[in-house]
Amino acid sequence: FGTDLYDRRYEADLADNLGNLLQRTVKMVGKYRDGAVPEGTDAGGDLAGPLAASGAAVAARYGAALEGFDPQGMILAAQDLLREANRTVDRAQPWVLAKHPKEAARLDGVLASLVEALRLAADALLPVMPEAAAEIRARLGVPADAAQDLAWRPRLAGARVRDGSPLFPGIAMIASLCV
Repeated sequence: FGTDLYDRRYEADLADNLGNLLQRTVKMVGKYRDGAVPEGTDAGGDLAGPLAASGAAVAARYGAALEGFDPQGMILAAQDLLREANRTVDRAQPWVLAKHPKEAARLDGVLASLVEALRLAADALLPVMPEAAAEIRARLGVPADAAQDLAWRPRLAGARVRDGSPLFPGIAMIASLCV
C-alpha cells in the first residue's frame, strides 16, 4: 500500500469514473429534461446498447463475487459498468443530441440509461460504500426505502434528480482547501 497508489485510485475510480459521471448525468438531466428522468425506451439503443448489456451482466458478476466472498469482484463489476457509462457519454454526446429535436427520443434513452447505470452501480457498491451509495441514490431520485436491486431496467422515469457538490472532490481540490 502506498499513498501514490491510493491517490491514483481515488482520482481515477472515485473522482473521475463515478463522481464526475454522476455530476455530468445529473446536470444533463437537469438541463435537457428539466430535472426529471426521462422514460427509458429503446430509442437510445444504438448509443446505449453496450451500456445496457454491461448493466445486465452486473447481477451475475455481483452474485458470483458475493458467493465467492470476493468484495473486490463486487467493486470491479460496478467499476466496469461505470467505465461503460462514461464511454456512452463520449459516444452518444448528449449535448449534441439535445440540439436536434428529432433526436429527443434517443436523448431520452441515453439519459435514462446513464441514470440506470449509476443507480445500479450505487446498489452494487452499497455494502462497501453505504454512505456514498445512499447519496448517489438520493441524487438520482431513488426513493429512500427502495431495496437494493441489481437488475437492469430503467425504472426511474419521472424521478427528480438533485444536484450537489462533488461527491468525491479531486485530490487537487482537496489540497487547495488545506492550504
